[in-house]
Amino acid sequence: MRAILPAIFAGFFVCASCSRADSRTTAGESTVVGVSNMAAAIARDLHTEGPNAWLRYFGRSPGFFMASDGAIAFPNNDSATVFVHALAKSMKRIELQWGTLRIDSLAPGVAQMAAPFDEVLTDTAGRDLKFSGYFTGVAVRGNYGWTLRNAHWSLVHAKSP
Repeated sequence: MRAILPAIFAGFFVCASCSRADSRTTAGESTVVGVSNMAAAIARDLHTEGPNAWLRYFGRSPGFFMASDGAIAFPNNDSATVFVHALAKSMKRIELQWGTLRIDSLAPGVAQMAAPFDEVLTDTAGRDLKFSGYFTGVAVRGNYGWTLRNAHWSLVHAKSP
């Protein structure tokens, strides 16, 4: 479970109910700019709002899922939402830093996003948990901006002696 925590947060993207103007994309704005703005908004919102900010970026389509290190972490949005609400009771802040983003347009309003990440989760007692890894996800543009349709993250694991 401890290994899933950071990956979950790194892998959570997509906003089916975003209302912030800076994470919305206009018809004239490029896919790269729109997905880059979404990634920046995720990091900012996690810093200021804590774990529940992830919920703004999860896709609400029936096909939404998240995987971690080769296994399904969340088969749908409902399971991810339950987990995030529980996590928010023990984690007060998340610091997420993306490395160089790779964004490929797949179709109008659909893009692949990939990036290395570093993440620090701070619990309510002030202890930090640090994680690094790589995130990939499919982002879609809807009425409320860009959100993640699905995501996968892998963590850097300590090497065995």
